[in-house]
Amino acid sequence: MGKLKYWARWVAVLPGSVLAGLLMTVPLHLMLYNTLSNFIDPVPEFPERVLTPMVIGATIVWPGARIAPGRKMETAVVLFGLWMLLLGGSVALTLFAVNIRGRQLFFQGG
Repeated sequence: MGKLKYWARWVAVLPGSVLAGLLMTVPLHLMLYNTLSNFIDPVPEFPERVLTPMVIGATIVWPGARIAPGRKMETAVVLFGLWMLLLGGSVALTLFAVNIRGRQLFFQGG
């Protein structure tokens, strides 16, 4: 493997995994909509709100480890840690009622 390709893959780990995570929300939405619309007339938003962080997190870790040219396990652990840091930070901001640009964050349940 050439040095340029090796370093290009390392540079592409984070953007590629985040893009894969965001793109995975489309099939999740379609699967939930097609499944739940058979049973419930107004499709509830709660299942999608609960499953989206899990699906994005799993999708960020797996492709990121696949894109990395080496040290795949360490890359997966680092990506998982970054995702937990982001998720934990957003939950902490919501629990401690932090105002961002004059607006307070709230949990939205079903």
